[in-house]
Amino acid sequence: MRLVDYVVAHKVVHLTHDGHGRAFWAALGRLLPDYEARRERLRMEGPRLVW
Repeated sequence: MRLVDYVVAHKVVHLTHDGHGRAFWAALGRLLPDYEARRERLRMEGPRLVW
């Protein structure tokens, strides 16, 4: 669920921020303070997951 939460939060932030600039990551950080760890885990495990 933690990775699903990350993906959903990522998409929600895109509703107000195009691209992946500083403002995007700052907004995501306000929603998920540990987004960097979740992002890294998704990079490692994502290819093996069935979405």
